[in-house]
Amino acid sequence: MSVARNIIIINTLLLAVVPAANSDDTFLQNLQLSGNIVVSSCRISVSDKNKIVNLGNIPTHDLARPGSRSIPVAFSFHLTNCPAGSFAMTIKGRNFPGYTNLLSLNGGGNVNNVAIEITSSYLNNQPITLGQPAAVASSDRSGELYFNFHANFFSLSNVIRPGRAEASATFVLDYS
Repeated sequence: MSVARNIIIINTLLLAVVPAANSDDTFLQNLQLSGNIVVSSCRISVSDKNKIVNLGNIPTHDLARPGSRSIPVAFSFHLTNCPAGSFAMTIKGRNFPGYTNLLSLNGGGNVNNVAIEITSSYLNNQPITLGQPAAVASSDRSGELYFNFHANFFSLSNVIRPGRAEASATFVLDYS
């Protein structure tokens, strides 16, 4: 009942204002109201916000041949409060020149001829292509999602210089 009264009062006020707005001595101003109604987004688990994956101390002889890999290290992203639907995760980073599936090391280290390879369980543990969807998952009724990956060092030469090896990447989550 009060809802109907509010609507009638608002309509009455608008009708009372409109004729005055059209009079010769009143300035007419347009009012545009807009916004977006969006699906609530997923939240990344606190422990995954600034993910650090330790690939370990790898002897140079383990990477002595081009194409040699270190032992893969598992890591995952846990997302909560996701709306029902399908999600695609894309990992972006600076690729090693000539390789779309190898992540270049950050500058500052002495290591050369080594990159980082990321594989996805959603791609049958095949290497991901940086900048392309690497995993697709659907949220369950609880709104939780897990994206599972592995990372390892990848040798590009038979001459490897030792040192600290780090790389950075970001991930983008697309909802459909």
